[in-house]
Amino acid sequence: MRKVVMSGLLVTVVMICGLLAWSETTDSDTASVGMQLEEIAQLVVSGDPGLITLTNAQTTAGLLPTEQTDATTSLSWTSNVASGTRKITAALSAAYTTGVVLKATLAEPAGSNGTSAGEQTLDTEAVEMFSGIANENCTEATITYKFSLSTMIAPITETESKTVTWTLLAAAA
Repeated sequence: MRKVVMSGLLVTVVMICGLLAWSETTDSDTASVGMQLEEIAQLVVSGDPGLITLTNAQTTAGLLPTEQTDATTSLSWTSNVASGTRKITAALSAAYTTGVVLKATLAEPAGSNGTSAGEQTLDTEAVEMFSGIANENCTEATITYKFSLSTMIAPITETESKTVTWTLLAAAA
């Protein structure tokens, strides 16, 4: 009996030593992982604002109708640059009827290192709305549109719609 116990103990010790020897055996190798990042310039508008209407109820006798605003849309962008900065511009596809004024403001979103140009009057020629954009990704910068009249004009009975083109481009050096 003592021989069987000793044999069993010897087998157990040999197995443990074998496992220890096996667990200490290791191997490794390496892999080289290459990576590139292209220059990125992406911009998206969240949608179209609602119809902005100037009404009789918003007008006081002797004054132009009260300016109306819409701040239901936003702009998001992603930008990385090797050097310099980018800016955002806005331009109308065509001019509104003489006397109609459309202004816009692009708010400064969290995480941006750029600066809003504040309220700008939109026209067919691009106007700078935001500058100093470098390596950043920003979401939901509120766009506030303001519609007003510079002089009293005849009623506009058909919806007069123009496209506002927002552009992310390199800032002039």
